[in-house]
Amino acid sequence: MLEPSLWLCLFFLTPQAAFADASTYCLYDLLVQSHAAISHCGDSLDPKSERRYQQLISEIRTNIIHNAHKPNKKGGSIVESINQYDRTVQMRTQNAGDAVCKSRNYPDSRDMLKRFTAEPNFSKLLASIRHSTKDPFTGECI
Repeated sequence: MLEPSLWLCLFFLTPQAAFADASTYCLYDLLVQSHAAISHCGDSLDPKSERRYQQLISEIRTNIIHNAHKPNKKGGSIVESINQYDRTVQMRTQNAGDAVCKSRNYPDSRDMLKRFTAEPNFSKLLASIRHSTKDPFTGECI
């Protein structure tokens, strides 16, 4: 999980501002970890926000695959790396048990995910991702 100061900064940023200097992979990481946490803790997004979350994740994965500028990396190996990362996050979240839900960062993480998947933030963030051609591993990790 992220450091408290990072969550605090993220909580006050708009999704577009958060993505502007952040690596695409970092944004993916934040979304996946936050979603795993709320699922583990029995919270959920409303159905529309869940669809938006799934769309964001799909678009970010596509962006990472198409824009990864790593020598000797093929799309398939990047896909497998992303899939392995997703499995690791799920396993780590499950293994943490109630500590995830009782973490002082949990409410901010949940709220950040809800803000990123709500309109108009979702549409603006999605457009930013779709138009980004930067290396997804370059940039700040908020």
